[in-house]
Amino acid sequence: MSLIESAKANGLIPFKYLQDIIEKISKLPVFMKTEELEAYLPWNWQDESKSLIPPPAKIALAK
Repeated sequence: MSLIESAKANGLIPFKYLQDIIEKISKLPVFMKTEELEAYLPWNWQDESKSLIPPPAKIALAK
């Protein structure tokens, strides 16, 4: 749950983020250093397809 909420807080689409990191992490060597895994945290993650949540549309209020 915290990965999903962290992804949202960093403007990412949680499904795309989790899908990408699970695929990439599964191909990494077994004993990774903490510093090497930090690239996969939501605030450091770089998606090639730029799957950012679009900003909310502005709604004009009628007076």
